[in-house]
Amino acid sequence: MPRLQPGEDGRHYTYCRLCEAQCGLIAEVQSGVITRIGPDRDHPVSRGHLCVKAPGMLQITYDEDRLLQPMKRTGAPGDFEPVSWDSALDDIAARVKRITGRHGGASLAGYIGNPAAFSTFHYSYGFGFIGMFGSDKFYNAMQVDTG
Repeated sequence: MPRLQPGEDGRHYTYCRLCEAQCGLIAEVQSGVITRIGPDRDHPVSRGHLCVKAPGMLQITYDEDRLLQPMKRTGAPGDFEPVSWDSALDDIAARVKRITGRHGGASLAGYIGNPAAFSTFHYSYGFGFIGMFGSDKFYNAMQVDTG
């Protein structure tokens, strides 16, 4: 099977990233839009099994209320206005700088939930990122679940 480019029409063979099982998926694309998400019966691990989460992502992806840009709170709870990515990232950077300046880098912590909690890739980047601030506080779903 030739590998399709993102957005290219056809059947894209991929996997679900919503839990540790990482079931095999087939995403059907027409005119650059995902029209169906279904099980990959030839996937060597999941063998066609698929729960409701992956097909449900189709509704989330194209939901008319889905946020497609950063929003900034402007007053009371529920009051937001759209802002640019640059503005949002600058605001976050300023807040992190203020917190670490006042309380030190150890005042920050990282968290990885499922399924990333079982990925060495995410840990490498997560520890590296939080370590840049001088913190070694990094938590995952197993630590929270055993609380």
